[in-house]
Amino acid sequence: MQPTARSQPSAAEAPLWTVIGVTLLSRLLCWPGAIVGKDGPAYINAMKLDRTFDVPMPGNVGWVLLGKLFHAFGLSPVNAFAAATVSVSVAGTLFFYLLAARFWRPWMAACCALAMALSPVVWYHADTFNTYETWLCVCSAIAYFGVRLLEGGGHRWAYRAAVATGLGTILRPDMVTFGGPLLIGFLALSRAPLRVWAACVGICAACCCVWFFTTAAALGGPAEYLSRVHKQVEYIETYGTGAKGFFEGLGRNSAKLALVLAWAGPFVAPFAVLGLLRVLRRARTHWRWIVLGGLALAPSLYFAIFMFMGSPGLVLPTMGVGFLLAAYWLDDVLRARGPNAPLWAMGIVGALGAVQFLATPILEERTQRDVILNVMFTKLSAHAIRRPYNANLADYGIDASLANTLRQMRHPEAIPHIPTEDVIPQP
Repeated sequence: MQPTARSQPSAAEAPLWTVIGVTLLSRLLCWPGAIVGKDGPAYINAMKLDRTFDVPMPGNVGWVLLGKLFHAFGLSPVNAFAAATVSVSVAGTLFFYLLAARFWRPWMAACCALAMALSPVVWYHADTFNTYETWLCVCSAIAYFGVRLLEGGGHRWAYRAAVATGLGTILRPDMVTFGGPLLIGFLALSRAPLRVWAACVGICAACCCVWFFTTAAALGGPAEYLSRVHKQVEYIETYGTGAKGFFEGLGRNSAKLALVLAWAGPFVAPFAVLGLLRVLRRARTHWRWIVLGGLALAPSLYFAIFMFMGSPGLVLPTMGVGFLLAAYWLDDVLRARGPNAPLWAMGIVGALGAVQFLATPILEERTQRDVILNVMFTKLSAHAIRRPYNANLADYGIDASLANTLRQMRHPEAIPHIPTEDVIPQP
């Protein structure tokens, strides 16, 4: 698993444009006709950039500005934010392809990128108002630039990785936490000189100042902004292990993360596990990739398990790494059976994931079990975008504890409350 230089860049043009075209068409196929996501109204209101700005802190001001940019071209607020999400999704798939193409032939890299892009959780978040696609886009960009840096491409690749981290931080301020460790890993493994470290830190710091002072100006000053961030942190901590204890906190969060991962990639998971085992078996030669993979995953896994309910968006970095591992195993094992065998295998994995996303229905909600299955799994599908399903368990008055969830799976009870607001698809 070593990156290889491409002597003929033009050879990759057809798969590159195929990746861009198929990804864009898939996103247009599920273009939302209304707000999808609980925070959608807050994002639309935030376009005013005044003190009513109420996007969950730290505010994702870059995402709001990107929505305003598309709105300035005449799109409605709903379409403007959908265009922002789709744009970031397409860019993320492109960077993922460029990263994969450093290790495998262009068409194998294209199959890997498209299989990832068409997997249920990735595809779902590419058309909603959530900003989770930023994780895939920014981490893939950092990884691509970082690999070019490790190949000896020069320090300009380190600066590009820093710019990717910084721009991602403007889109989602927590990307400095999620992407920063990966950037540090590449700088350390490439033995970058101190001046390169200083320049990269300066780039990231400048971008942090942009999101901080832009959001603070909208809210009335740094003190007000910091107060809102503090309140959001206190809210998030109510879901963590410190507040809920080992069983309800760590147990529930870990179980939810595992279940969402199982739903997100059931067809790729076996190959990803085999790929991981093969990488670990060759740890002496692959140790750099193991370290970098750990740095890419550690922030999202920590946040999902210890802090915040195993949110579906937090699985996206793991999905990206999983598809790379699967491609590694398939290419390594099946290539002996013919040069196209790995492509067919990865193509089948991608097709099955796409079918799962397009064909999964929203269940008729007759009991609490139906609601729990919809909220946790089946809403991550095309049907929940075409007829927006924005409900969560609280809208139904359902206890979200692990004990109640297990009880409802075994012995479903009546739904305590049917939402009157427009959070479930209307017939």
